[in-house]
Amino acid sequence: MKTQGDAIALAKLIKTYIGLREQLTDIETKLQAVKDRLLEAAIANGGHAETSSHTVKVISMERKTINGSKLIERGVTPAIIEYATTVTPVCYARVDEKR
Repeated sequence: MKTQGDAIALAKLIKTYIGLREQLTDIETKLQAVKDRLLEAAIANGGHAETSSHTVKVISMERKTINGSKLIERGVTPAIIEYATTVTPVCYARVDEKR
């Protein structure tokens, strides 16, 4: 850091980030439990449940991914797999606790 003030500001940001991340983890855990109960209610009611203001529907789908190893086993060259692969850049700040 350039100055002691910068270091203090960074420490405050990190502390805020960690506190918010902990809150978010707790909220996500609680949210998943509620979502599970909503799903159970909808399944028990034939895949659909509703109130006067909201509807809950069971949505089932598959997510497909391509397995490069299986393609190579079938004779597809790594160059073709590389050519057909779309890469999306991602940039984020990760905060880790020092050990």
